[in-house]
Amino acid sequence: MIKSIFSFSLIIILLFSPMVYANSGPTYWEGYPSLEVLSIQENSPIVVEKEDLIFDFTKPELAKHDDYSKTGLVTAIYEMSNPTDEEMTVQMAFPMISKIPDFKSEDIKIMEDKEDIIFEIFIGASAKDVINSSNENGQNKMNFDRIINSITKSDYMPENFKLDDIGTLYRFDIQNTSDKGIHFRVDFKYNDEKTKILSNGFNSYHMNQDNNITEIGSYIHKEETLEILVIGEDIDLNINAYTDTDYKETTNNYLYKEESKSIVVRDYLINYFNDYLENTNYKDLLPYNQLLNIYLRCTDDMFSREFGYIWLDELTTFDYFDLFFVLLYEVKFMPHETKDVSISYITKGTMDRKETVDPQYLFEYILNPAGNWASFKDLNIKIIPPVESPYIIESSLELERNQNGSYTKTFESLPENDLTFTLYSKEKVTFMDKIEKFFYKSSYLVFPLLRWLGLAIMSYIVVKVIAKISVQLVNKNKD
Repeated sequence: MIKSIFSFSLIIILLFSPMVYANSGPTYWEGYPSLEVLSIQENSPIVVEKEDLIFDFTKPELAKHDDYSKTGLVTAIYEMSNPTDEEMTVQMAFPMISKIPDFKSEDIKIMEDKEDIIFEIFIGASAKDVINSSNENGQNKMNFDRIINSITKSDYMPENFKLDDIGTLYRFDIQNTSDKGIHFRVDFKYNDEKTKILSNGFNSYHMNQDNNITEIGSYIHKEETLEILVIGEDIDLNINAYTDTDYKETTNNYLYKEESKSIVVRDYLINYFNDYLENTNYKDLLPYNQLLNIYLRCTDDMFSREFGYIWLDELTTFDYFDLFFVLLYEVKFMPHETKDVSISYITKGTMDRKETVDPQYLFEYILNPAGNWASFKDLNIKIIPPVESPYIIESSLELERNQNGSYTKTFESLPENDLTFTLYSKEKVTFMDKIEKFFYKSSYLVFPLLRWLGLAIMSYIVVKVIAKISVQLVNKNKD
């Protein structure tokens, strides 16, 4: 009997103990393609005699860059020659995609005959505006002209407002005098063709379609400072405070001081931007004017989309954008001179676990920009896979696997297709891998059901055992 009770208790513990599922995290994490070096000059006479393109996923220092996807060190070494009788200085551009907080210039090395080259950093267009991934073969197409045209030192000039405009800044210093929070609300009407509005500190917004009234508010626990900047035609502000979220019960348990003053729009926007920049990890690492241009462009875009009203903290969402960073540098060639120009950087692929438990890592390298040079001869590709994913299961170009586990291939000219390849833990995705993924996904639903089913069965057994014991005890007492 004791043995039966112990077995039952053990089963109950197993059924109700928390389950830990391996490989938690997203099933898909998108990366972006890497690109070849571009020539700024059209019809450049420079010839690429040879390029050694190396993807190395085994460097120990890469581990700190891995999160949901896999990173690799890409090194492209170009043997370039000047076939002309003239000395020339060639402007070159290397575009790459990154988020602003993730961009690390120290991870990039550009060299001329093994000597470091100083490069300028330009922050250009959004990746989604340049990349078209809807083509039939699944490869990304890019507007290279737009990438090059995004290189500018000029100040950004907004189209939906003027930086020199004089706005009216309303400032509210609010003190809650009750022991409960209040809902401070400001109502107003405005014409978005004549008025643009920025608010700071407010956290609720509602557009009342019936009477065309905009309602913005903030929950005040003790003290808050709120601001409204009106650009263009002024507005009338209706101010109230409420104790409930339905805005039905008004309250006078607050004190507030309202101030208004005229301010140049440029000053207001840049003051906020500078304060924001002070709290970032990149304020001293990237050119100030490039960051300011992105900020003003973001403001301009939002005013064109958001009916003339935006929250001030929305203007710094550019931190989350995938942007083109263009590194611009110069290489000087004497007549008939040949030089090695190299660039190395860290690339991150797309992680995909939709069909397999072990992730697949897709990498793409856009070779087309190399066609901007006068001619392109030998291309030598070498890929050194990571230990965890040592196999290339798909590739747009035919690659050969060597005994040491690396993949190589030499092309006498620039291939027509760009390079894409997929890393995986096995030589191929098998039917059993997909079955394993099916059960892995199903486990989140099936295992809880099995646990409850097991509990029901155990409960039934216990009832039967107890009933049997009761009968035995009754019979024993009779005897």
